[in-house]
Amino acid sequence: SLVSASLVSAGLDSASLVSLFTFGLSASLVLGFLSFGLLLSFLGISLHLWSFSLFGVSFLGLSWFRFGFLGISLHLWS
Repeated sequence: SLVSASLVSAGLDSASLVSLFTFGLSASLVLGFLSFGLLLSFLGISLHLWSFSLFGVSFLGLSWFRFGFLGISLHLWS
């Protein structure tokens, strides 16, 4: 019974470690996308104001990420 209890506790510890790792990875990905969108919005600020008024506040990160490449290519092209 001691061996099975130690196995259950070890399984719970590894599962909590995996969940902590995935949570940290997803949080770092979200923060990276947001900072990337902020950087691109400084490069293409007129396009981002247009996408902000088009998509609204809830899709602000998605519009940053979606129109960031358009903004940076337009500014490099012009």
